[in-house]
Amino acid sequence: MPMALVLISFLLIAFASLMSASQAWGERREAQATAAAAARAATQPSPNEIVGGVVVLDPALASGRAQLVLSSAGISGSVSVSGQSVTVTAVAPVTYAFGSPPGFPSSMTATATADAANQILGGP
Repeated sequence: MPMALVLISFLLIAFASLMSASQAWGERREAQATAAAAARAATQPSPNEIVGGVVVLDPALASGRAQLVLSSAGISGSVSVSGQSVTVTAVAPVTYAFGSPPGFPSSMTATATADAANQILGGP
């Protein structure tokens, strides 16, 4: 009887750990996808940002486009615009089914970069 109790306890702990790990992994994927989408959205120029056929990103407009994607996904983050390149860092909170397990992060962070010139010219 005591062995059965130990085995059942072990199986429950293993199941909870597996569930928590999969939830953390899912949020990491969500954070990465959202960061990539926000970076791509930021590099899509408005008509005012195309001057003589050349893209000149306005940092305020690009940052606003990226923040709109982040906020619509319910994820916080930061945006950095440097010339034609936009880097977005997304921080997604992780909600675990069995409370906050020890050793598992409370949020996942992902970073993505997009280049406006590559988007317009169809570069690599």
